[in-house]
Amino acid sequence: IGTLQEEDAYFPEISAAEFLWWVGRLRGITDAQSEQQTKALAEQFYLSHKLDHRMESLSYGMVRKVLLAGAFMADPQILLLDEPSNGLDTDSVASLGTLRPTPAKRRDSTHHLAQPILYPRDLH
Repeated sequence: IGTLQEEDAYFPEISAAEFLWWVGRLRGITDAQSEQQTKALAEQFYLSHKLDHRMESLSYGMVRKVLLAGAFMADPQILLLDEPSNGLDTDSVASLGTLRPTPAKRRDSTHHLAQPILYPRDLH
């Protein structure tokens, strides 16, 4: 299960890369897989240049990007995202549309979006 809570939960003294590695390990992926996914998610959320920064030194928006990337680590079958676009720039919000599960991977779900998100590929 990948989660993103409204209240941010992280260790302020570790770097963004260490946080993502830690999440990957908790989800049972190898160091190599964690490194590969960290790189891909960092590029997706435009935070590659911040991976070596301590979490406590990041802006609110950057912390949210790291936490959101953590929710997607290890390709979870279930995602629970509370207000996922809070604090994100428009490019990162658009990235959510490319990261959500494809129809072949989705199952029936019930959800309530208090904050609607437009996914670019849905606007055909």
